[in-house]
Amino acid sequence: MLLDSPLQTEPEPAQTLHLRFPDRCGLRGRQAAMLVRLAQSFNARLELTSGGMETDARNIMDLLALDPERSPVLTVTAAGPEAEPMLAAIEELFDRWARAAREPAVDMMLTGRFPAGLNPTG
Repeated sequence: MLLDSPLQTEPEPAQTLHLRFPDRCGLRGRQAAMLVRLAQSFNARLELTSGGMETDARNIMDLLALDPERSPVLTVTAAGPEAEPMLAAIEELFDRWARAAREPAVDMMLTGRFPAGLNPTG
């Protein structure tokens, strides 16, 4: 006997990760763009929350509006079939940014920020 009701599926449970902003300025343009591209490459919904502000990680303007002065901690929530690998990739990306902040040469390559007098574009 077939049922006339549509197939009910359970929503994927959300997974959460807590990270610190890469630096006191929050996410920079290149970092936000990398995060948007990463979010778009997985089959999962990604939200970042900080200081009561909730953002969609696929929206670069929302990401740039996050303010580390309200809270230095980002709550990263992913839900969907690829939530777990997405969170692992995000954690790796934030770890890379943290290492770059401690190593100026790597920081310059990843963020485009150069110390005074070393900027190749003038």
